[in-house]
Amino acid sequence: VEQQRSQQALQEQALLLDLAHDTIITRDLNGIVTFWNRGAEQMYGWSKSEALGQRSHDLLKTQFPQPLAEIEATLFACNYWEGELIHTCRDGKQITAASRWVIQRDDNGNPVQVMEINNDVSTQKEVEQILRDSEEKFRQLAESIEAVFWMSDPYTPQLIYVSPAYEDIWGRSSKALYEN
Repeated sequence: VEQQRSQQALQEQALLLDLAHDTIITRDLNGIVTFWNRGAEQMYGWSKSEALGQRSHDLLKTQFPQPLAEIEATLFACNYWEGELIHTCRDGKQITAASRWVIQRDDNGNPVQVMEINNDVSTQKEVEQILRDSEEKFRQLAESIEAVFWMSDPYTPQLIYVSPAYEDIWGRSSKALYEN
C-alpha cells in the first residue's frame, strides 16, 4: 500500500512538471533523457517519445560555455550549476538557453540523476547585442565630433555624458563635471 501511494505521488508530481511552461528535463548520470516535459517539446520540437532514451547533449547538439567536465565537477561539488548553453532545435534553429542544473541524490548521498530547467533567452541576447552595437556606434560618433555636447538626466541635474571635445576646447578635465 505504501509503495502504491509513493508511486501515485510520483506520478502526480510528474504531471505537475509536465504542465510547467519552463523546459524541464531529467537525465541519468550518463546524460540519457528520463523525463521531457511539454515545455521541452514546445521549445525544442522533439516529442517526449522521441527524446526519452536519447543522450540530451547529442540530441540538442549542446555548445557549452566551458568544458563539460568542469561544469559537471561544479555540479557534483555544489549540487547546482547555472549558465547559458547553445542548443539546436529539431528545425535546426540555434537558441541560447539559460540553464539551471540540480543533482538529485539518493538516501545515501549518491548522485542519481540531474534535473535541468531551461528558458530560451535568444531574443534577449539579440536585443542586448543590438544595444551594444548601437552604443558602440554612438561612442564612435561622439568621440569623432569636434563640438562639445553633453547629455543629462532629464529628472535630475546629473550629467550622463560629455563629449571628449570638452577637454580639448576648454582645457579642463571632464571628470569634475561628472562629480559635480
